Amino acid sequence: MLIKVVIEVLISIRYSHLFYYLSSFRRKYKYAFLRKKTKYIIEGFPRSGNTFAFNYFKFIRYPSGYNLGEIGHHSHLPYQIILGIKRNLPILLLIREPVDSISSLLLKRNISIKQLPFYGQYFLRMYVRYYSSLLSFKSNIFVVPFTDLISKPEFVLYEFSKFYSLDIEVDKKRDLSDNVLQHIFNVNRSKVASVLHLAVPSDEKIKRKLFISEILNNLAEISEAKEIYNEFL
Repeated sequence: MLIKVVIEVLISIRYSHLFYYLSSFRRKYKYAFLRKKTKYIIEGFPRSGNTFAFNYFKFIRYPSGYNLGEIGHHSHLPYQIILGIKRNLPILLLIREPVDSISSLLLKRNISIKQLPFYGQYFLRMYVRYYSSLLSFKSNIFVVPFTDLISKPEFVLYEFSKFYSLDIEVDKKRDLSDNVLQHIFNVNRSKVASVLHLAVPSDEKIKRKLFISEILNNLAEISEAKEIYNEFL
């Protein structure tokens, strides 16, 4: 019972409006949060294709160089999307099957086997809180399942541009996935202790995630997380 109370308190703090504004002042992330010059928002729960989508969109929208601060991204906070809706900004919301998303997140955080059940519960509840807070806005935003983003990114961004009537040229037949993944690897490899922490696929990550997935599928919180996921499909 105590563990559940602690989890709920931590989640409530993280998803408060105050936490959003305090986080926006952190120097490392200040250009990821909404600013006056922000023109687009690409957001989702952690490990839902945020880095891939952000960089893919940059490759298409800013072929000559990205204008820092024009895309709101990686806050992983629903309030960023709610603010974007109020400002009538084009919003691309990413969503990934909860077991896949959270097993990848636990792997990135290098959580020990003993702590996997506790953090699994914590992140599953965060996942539910994140997407349930956005459910009523679903018709106002462009929602993209992770599987679609990875399998046909050029088509997803073409539909995103079409949904908001954006003046962005997207070649549906030109797949830049390999270029984007290589760019992510090159930029971030020196910043992490292991390639397992990078937002790029690998056989080793798949193998380790299978083990974590078994634990997640046995937690009571998984049912609600899958229900909210299906609500967005």
